[in-house]
Amino acid sequence: MSEQELNRRNQILVTRSNGTLAVKTQGGGKSLTVQADKKMCCINNIMAKYQKTGQLPNFPIKKEMYGDFTQTPTFLEAHARVKEVETFFKTLPAEVRNAMDNKPENLVNFLADPVNKELLEKHGVLEKVKETPIIMETPEEKPEEPAN
Repeated sequence: MSEQELNRRNQILVTRSNGTLAVKTQGGGKSLTVQADKKMCCINNIMAKYQKTGQLPNFPIKKEMYGDFTQTPTFLEAHARVKEVETFFKTLPAEVRNAMDNKPENLVNFLADPVNKELLEKHGVLEKVKETPIIMETPEEKPEEPAN
């Protein structure tokens, strides 16, 4: 890591007493922690309130979800499928990928939109379908024979 890289990340190189180097991150800057909820989240304040009232605060409880997830792939299977789609996406021509903002997640909607058919055919992603006219033959009408 270069010294410039370290400076951009608010990091400095420090030589330890044994001669090895250590990277230390310098704090500073604006904190992203919301300080307005500090008292409400402090365990000491929560326990003090519990000792006075005998009740814990009402934290929102999420509703349970039930469903049949037996057909859901494992995390590893899902991850492998995502990698397959990303690999396929990288094989598409650059113009096609740019039309999807270079995001594989836009692939399904892009392929389904008929407006994109010409671009996909132009780059060989879709095969041009030769439209043959459908000729409907009507059976010849035979005159009805008189009933005996």
